[in-house]
Amino acid sequence: MTTSQVVSFVTESVQRLMEIFAGSMTGIRNPKAHEIVSIDSTRAIHFLFLASLEMNRLDDVRIP
Repeated sequence: MTTSQVVSFVTESVQRLMEIFAGSMTGIRNPKAHEIVSIDSTRAIHFLFLASLEMNRLDDVRIP
C-alpha cells in the first residue's frame, strides 16, 4: 500500500466510525430528548456495552 492509500483507508474508516457514533447517539438520545426517562439496569448496561464497543473500534483504527 502506498502512503496515500493508507491515509485514504484510515480517513474512510474514521468517517464510517463517526457515522456509527452519530447514529447511535441519535437513536439513544433523540427519541427521549424532551422528557425524563428512567431505564432499567439491563438497558443501561447495553448502552455502556455499545459505547465500549465503539471506543474499542476507534482504538483499532491506526495508521500502519
